[in-house]
Amino acid sequence: MKRVRATAAALLLIVMNLSGSAVDGKLLRGYVSEDQELTESRELSKQPITGSIRSDSLPASFEGTWRCATVVTDSAVNAVPVGQQMISDVEFVRKPDGRIVVSSVQPGWTETQASILTWSTSEGQVDRTNYYYGEKMNGAWAARSRDQFTQVGRDQILARSYVDQYIDGRYLGRYRTQSELRRVCEPRSLAFQK
Repeated sequence: MKRVRATAAALLLIVMNLSGSAVDGKLLRGYVSEDQELTESRELSKQPITGSIRSDSLPASFEGTWRCATVVTDSAVNAVPVGQQMISDVEFVRKPDGRIVVSSVQPGWTETQASILTWSTSEGQVDRTNYYYGEKMNGAWAARSRDQFTQVGRDQILARSYVDQYIDGRYLGRYRTQSELRRVCEPRSLAFQK
């Protein structure tokens, strides 16, 4: 009788294991011994981590000069109508410390603060504040913007931005834009090596 019960219990365990692995799809993994586990974990800790991304730098593939076509998609600022289009040049520059930062030249505007957040080798975000002190404008204008860049090809970046507009410290409203950037010039450091 004991033999029949042992055989029935063994069959039950086999059936449970077979049905469990077929249903759950679980695969058990482990080490043969504690020594093997210690040896393998020590060797893994010695391997360098590669492909890290700096959080204070845009992706290296952005470096160079880009022609930027921008259209306003939504606006609560009277001076910036929906559908307005702009063409500008944007340069992603490598700093001496290796960081890639964005530099856009807009006459009269001065960039005073910027922070960068990068998610991958093709996506990054820039938060910045710009001020305008011009003779033709009444008051001191300020723009607080968040620009999200996604590189979709070697020579193409898509961007979405929102800009909060201020005059003399008074909030005027927000507008949103979409941009397409096309590479027009390789990074300067590479251009001289050709």
